[in-house]
Amino acid sequence: MGATAVILASAAVTTGLGAFSSFQQAKDQNEFAEAQALAQRRAQEANALQVHDQASIEKQKAINRHEQLVGRIRVRQTAAGVGIGGIGAALIRQADFDTSANIQIIEQNRENRLEAIFSGGQSFRPQNPIQNALLGGLSGLQTGLNLSSAIRDLN
Repeated sequence: MGATAVILASAAVTTGLGAFSSFQQAKDQNEFAEAQALAQRRAQEANALQVHDQASIEKQKAINRHEQLVGRIRVRQTAAGVGIGGIGAALIRQADFDTSANIQIIEQNRENRLEAIFSGGQSFRPQNPIQNALLGGLSGLQTGLNLSSAIRDLN
């Protein structure tokens, strides 16, 4: 086998190894990034479910407080022998307004927290394994030619 054949063989081997290595690395990185993205989506969905549940509980608490307050107002009016109008009605309207405002705040907080959960994701830009294989092959070819040159210089 002549010196030229050795040079070509070593260049071909390093080209193939470089191409395969780069292709496999890009493929592995893409699979890893996709798995991370899936795990992140699952975590976001779990967090979103917790936010929904918490907001629902807070809304129910606000409604319960409203009903308790309205009930106490009506009991006191009845105990005092007063009708449902006048100050009692004004207090109930104020309780209605306050409860409505509280529920709007709860809903806005829910939306803000959901936006924060879903906007914090990392973007995934997949690598092109074919392009990486070509670049790795060129790099391997360069390495092979450098090795062959060094071997030739030693001889």
